[in-house]
Amino acid sequence: MCVNNAVMDGLKSKLSEILYFISDKDDVVYLDYPFHYNVGDILIFLGGVEFLRKNDIRVKKFYNINNFSLEKVKKDITKNTTILCHGGGNFGNIYQNHQKMRELVVQNFPDNRIIFLPQTIFFEDIESQELSLNILKDHENLIF
Repeated sequence: MCVNNAVMDGLKSKLSEILYFISDKDDVVYLDYPFHYNVGDILIFLGGVEFLRKNDIRVKKFYNINNFSLEKVKKDITKNTTILCHGGGNFGNIYQNHQKMRELVVQNFPDNRIIFLPQTIFFEDIESQELSLNILKDHENLIF
C-alpha cells in the first residue's frame, strides 16, 4: 500500500503549527513518553522526537509515567519552559494514571505553556469528562 505524499505532507504541515507555540527551543520538557509495549505509541514518540530534532528543539528532560514525580519535574521547569505532553490515545479516563499526571501538571504549572500533542480523547462517562474539563479550562496557556 502506497501512501499519498501530498496527504502526508499536509499532515506534517499541520503539525508544524506547534512550532509557533514554543518560544524557547532550548527550554522544553517532554512528558508521558511511552514506556510500554505498544509499538504504535512508540512510533508516534519516535516521530515526535524526529520532528523536534529537525526543528532544532532540544528537550532538556523526558519523563514517563514511571519516572515522573512533581518534585523532580519542578526542578526542570523555569518560567519559560514549554511542557509537551505526548500524543497518541491515552487522553481520558481509560488510562487514569496518564490523565492524572497531565492534570497534575496543568494544576501545578499555571504560568507555563503546556502543549498536548495530537490525541485521541475518550471518557467513559460525562462526569469524568467534566471533572477533567474543570481542571484544564482554568489554565490560560494550554494548547491542544
